[in-house]
Amino acid sequence: MKGDCGEAIDGKSTRIVDRVTYRLPWGPIGWMGDWLVVRRRIREMFAYQRSILREILRASVDLG
Repeated sequence: MKGDCGEAIDGKSTRIVDRVTYRLPWGPIGWMGDWLVVRRRIREMFAYQRSILREILRASVDLG
């Protein structure tokens, strides 16, 4: 799996961009594992990331 995120827009702003590319081994077994487990885990991971970023951004605005 590889990925990257973040791109500066200007001196005060950053755009968060996640690109994830992965490939599971084992042919059809890997495809089933992807369908049954991996995709859900990736969605959960990004949902968690969004919630944490939301908290961080709200805290930074409150400190503003």
